Amino acid sequence: MRELSDDIFIAEKNLKQAQETLIRLSKTAPLKKQYRWVWVGFWLYQWMRYGYFLVSGLFLAATKKKARQFEFIKQYWTGFFILKGIRYYTTSPMPEKPEKPMLIFTLRRNYFGSLFTQTLFPFPVIVPVEKAFKEFRIKPKLASAFVGKLTGLATYSDDTLNNNIDSVKQLLKKGYSVVVHINDGFSNPSNTLSGPFFTQQLSELMREDADMYFLNLEGWERFPFATPVTPIQLRCHWVSKEDLFYLIPMDNSEKLFERIAVFFGFRQSTSVT
Repeated sequence: MRELSDDIFIAEKNLKQAQETLIRLSKTAPLKKQYRWVWVGFWLYQWMRYGYFLVSGLFLAATKKKARQFEFIKQYWTGFFILKGIRYYTTSPMPEKPEKPMLIFTLRRNYFGSLFTQTLFPFPVIVPVEKAFKEFRIKPKLASAFVGKLTGLATYSDDTLNNNIDSVKQLLKKGYSVVVHINDGFSNPSNTLSGPFFTQQLSELMREDADMYFLNLEGWERFPFATPVTPIQLRCHWVSKEDLFYLIPMDNSEKLFERIAVFFGFRQSTSVT
């Protein structure tokens, strides 16, 4: 008989969170119809903003137009997540403007996580997203072409890090700050013990000439159950590479990835290729 893996069980420290999630799930269904028209109003407002954006953009220089594109899509997703019921706080202030390109290492927990990450920073960052978001549809009968188009301008295609590492390096050379998913597939420390990291590629990226941070969106796995009435509270914990690896030699890969695993809430790390 095949032995059951420890990864299928919820860790004891997360039992309270799991119970809260079940309560939220029971409340979510009746609220969907109640807030349907709120969402419709949001979509219509965004269409009007997009029309103004297109007209005003005709009179802007190319560089200013690109900055406006970043700002527009950031405001769109900020409004989306507020309306969805996402509340958060950060453990430390983020820099207003990086002195050089920044690498932000984080987990892929679900499809929306990187888009939320983009709203946290006061400066443009390029994030990995699924191809489906570039063909985003608001409703089956209402195509939101502008969301997909503008989201594509501030993103790169999400894939495993061993396939994406060249794209990340190219974006860094162009002067962009980049969010990087360091895990394989979707990983949530609330229901798995080991973090599956691309250790070889991450080690390679950590040698790049860039400011580097690790960002943990604690509680993001509850995103599907968030509503305006039952919002979820996130703890956006981020730390610099230097602070995370304090007193650990950079050539000690085992200790480095143990520290990364603990930072994201795992008990241990697993190397994937």
